[in-house]
This record gives sequence, C-alpha cells and structure tokens, in this order.
Amino acid sequence: IVAPPSNDSVRLEAGPLITGTGALYIAVTCAFALILVVGSVVSTLCIKNSKARVQESQ
Repeated sequence: IVAPPSNDSVRLEAGPLITGTGALYIAVTCAFALILVVGSVVSTLCIKNSKARVQESQ
C-alpha cells in the first residue's frame, strides 16, 4: 500500500478576520452597532413619551 503524495506547498493562512486586529475591528463594529440600536430605541421611546405628556397636558 502506497500513500498518496502529500502536497506541502498548499498552506492555509489565517484570514484577516481571524487575526487579533481583525477580531478587534469586528468587536468595535458590533459594539458601535449595538450602541446605535440602543440609542435609537431609547430616543424613540423618549419622543413617544414626551408627545404623550404634551397631549395629556392640553
């Protein structure tokens, strides 16, 4: 039984998303997106509450 020849010339390198800098960029982007979503929800709720208070006071 003869083993097939192995191809040592093919090497898989870590992509940019796996390296430390790539992971940092992904983490910062996710954090920014989460802050944006939370800020949008909070501002929407505040605007709705302030409109409701104005209508109640009239």
